[in-house]
Amino acid sequence: MTEKNRRILVVDDEAGIRFALEQVLSRHNYETNVSEDLSRARALLAENNYDLVMTDLRLGGDRGEDLIKFVKEKHPETGVIVMTGYADIKSAVECMKAGADDYIAKPFEMDEIVRVVTRFFETKRLKKEISNLKDIVGLYRVAIAIARLKPLDEVLELILKTAEKQVSADGGSIALWEEDDNRLIVKVASGPNRQKALGQKIRLGERVAGYAAQKKEPVIVHEELNKDPRFRHEKVYNGVRSGMSIPMLLQDKLIGTLNLKRTKSDQKFSHFEVERVFVLAQIAALAISNARVFDKIRELDKMKSEFIATVSHELRTPLTAIKAAAELEEKFRTDRTKCQNLMDIVRRNAIRMRRLVEDLLDFSKLERRRLKMEKKTVDFVDVIKGSVKEIELRAKKKNIAIFSELPDGISVFCDPYRMEQVFTNIIGNAIKFSPAGSRIEIALRRLENFAEVSITDEGVGIPRNEMKRIFERFYQIDDSLSRPTGGFGLGLSIVREILDLHGGEVSVESPPEGRKKGTRFIVKVPLINAERNRDSG
Repeated sequence: MTEKNRRILVVDDEAGIRFALEQVLSRHNYETNVSEDLSRARALLAENNYDLVMTDLRLGGDRGEDLIKFVKEKHPETGVIVMTGYADIKSAVECMKAGADDYIAKPFEMDEIVRVVTRFFETKRLKKEISNLKDIVGLYRVAIAIARLKPLDEVLELILKTAEKQVSADGGSIALWEEDDNRLIVKVASGPNRQKALGQKIRLGERVAGYAAQKKEPVIVHEELNKDPRFRHEKVYNGVRSGMSIPMLLQDKLIGTLNLKRTKSDQKFSHFEVERVFVLAQIAALAISNARVFDKIRELDKMKSEFIATVSHELRTPLTAIKAAAELEEKFRTDRTKCQNLMDIVRRNAIRMRRLVEDLLDFSKLERRRLKMEKKTVDFVDVIKGSVKEIELRAKKKNIAIFSELPDGISVFCDPYRMEQVFTNIIGNAIKFSPAGSRIEIALRRLENFAEVSITDEGVGIPRNEMKRIFERFYQIDDSLSRPTGGFGLGLSIVREILDLHGGEVSVESPPEGRKKGTRFIVKVPLINAERNRDSG
């Protein structure tokens, strides 16, 4: 900013002082306006942006302290220099407490006034340079976080600490937008209410952070929160004297909000400070996006390692059983009963290995979209009965009864082999996780455009926090390699993929509605007309 566009407002009830200061300051290239009272000064401040206000402490019936407070509240970036003939330590302290930047006693020389004003602008310039340096250092730290992939929690802590230093905030938080929950969730926080803030869920439009997220624009508020028409229904800030919420956006996509507050200082956040934090918040959005990618890579790497270990374990188990049976067969070759038992062991484990390998092959084909579907019109009851027959021996071994309610006359257009695979996987899971002596219920019914099959068991059920993940590839609720249920964790992901290729869907309830335990899988497959219409469309 050049001296020519530096603007000064002189407020004094003495016409001579106003005239003298206007002339002197104008000669030094300052744009100068004058006012004789508080009312006129407020009007001028509303109309113009001033860099500096010079005011007397006694303005007829008005108090200069009131003008200082008004300037600092409404125009926090504007400086104030006090001029007074009542020069004492007490009045100087009161002025500085109110927010004045400097103090000069009357009578004064005009040269002294020029020195004080020059010193004010030089100090402001130095403060801005320091502030810019802080910005550069803060942005550099966040940029390093972007360049070096780091865990999300580390990146969030870095962003919050950097933002707090940028604007001298003494607390704050970062809330990330969770699409599954359709809410902002506070992930990191600082300040006296840190523990209370962590984990809070905020809807779009709710509170200051939710409003900033909904509007996708920065919001600045002060302690009288419920006096702001945007937040009249909200509670007052609990000890917060000034606060801001900045949306973090990546290509206009909401990532979260960066929220800062001042609880110890009376100084209000300025629009300039909001702009600084807004720039940081947009860089932070990219850092958070990269950190999420990093966490996903770590998770995938862990899943890969666990998958390799699981494959090794699952294939070794039947191979060990087959090898042991083959070795014993030579020893008991003359004993037909024992040889038959050993052959049963070989047969069962060979079937188990075949299923494991088929799951891997199907998964590979689904990944490459090369799983062929040979669709034809079939009686859906025959498909379900075929699946039950395939798996009923496993049910009998656990003394689990399978009850079916399968009305005739429901036909679908599907690949019968793949559709049997769907029900074999689901019913097989029901058997795995159900206690001995329990029951499984299979019910088929016709809806308007779909055939719906429900498979209900009396097992331990699925924890609520696992419900959304059970259809993920390689995901298993019990990740112990020694778990009795076995498998690669591919069955339900294959189920979903096959149904997707048929235009169907699968969902799960645990516990089923009206029951205290167990799980119900619901499969929907388009009826013949609906499926053919979908294919033709």
